[in-house]
Amino acid sequence: MLLKNKKTLIVQFTILFLFIPIFLGAMNINQVVFLKKDGTGSLTISYFAKESEVKEKNFLIGNFPFQKEKLDEYFGTKNTKIYSSSIEKNAKDNSSLQVTVTITFGSITHLSQMKAFSGVNISLNQTDTGKVFRNVITPDFITTNSLENVYINFKYDEDIKSTNANAREGKNINWFSPKEFTAKKNNLTFWVNLGGGTSKNENVKSNEDKEKSCGLFGIELPLIVLLGSALMFNQRRRSKK
Repeated sequence: MLLKNKKTLIVQFTILFLFIPIFLGAMNINQVVFLKKDGTGSLTISYFAKESEVKEKNFLIGNFPFQKEKLDEYFGTKNTKIYSSSIEKNAKDNSSLQVTVTITFGSITHLSQMKAFSGVNISLNQTDTGKVFRNVITPDFITTNSLENVYINFKYDEDIKSTNANAREGKNINWFSPKEFTAKKNNLTFWVNLGGGTSKNENVKSNEDKEKSCGLFGIELPLIVLLGSALMFNQRRRSKK
């Protein structure tokens, strides 16, 4: 699947960098997430910053390394594996250095285990309206990594029920951080409802039915015991006769 989508990723990142400006003294993060119904998938993350700033920070801005030998430390875990990686000059600005890493995962929540995503809370929970994926970016993550802009392209292999993304086209949705989001002190949340929920009303009804049946059984049990005793008494009287 990753090999088939390689050309698609190249096209997506090429278009992406045409529209996202390069900011001085700050870092930009772009993500492409592929999620399957079974929870497995891949993340291709690309981040870039001015080469002068990268060298000044000793090739490590926050938790994002600009050296290949450090990529596994920040993106690899027992549940996430690096599929491919590259470090090169940014296509739009030759004075910027860009890192692109593709990571595979067995569950999308495992991305929270990566050292690079310290300060990002990723969850996938079943609710009454559907299975909801949340990507919460904390102010600490923004400050630590000198972020100026975050972009997420999310793809799911089933129909998506709802989302707070900025743009949506079928199973392909795009979310990008609001203008001047670095000044905000609250969490930034990107969420997607993948559908497949269960109705709370149905669950409540079934629980009520269980409680009613238990209550009736509590009333019926003494009657059953009494009836059984009466039948045994009659059988004994007949046997004596």
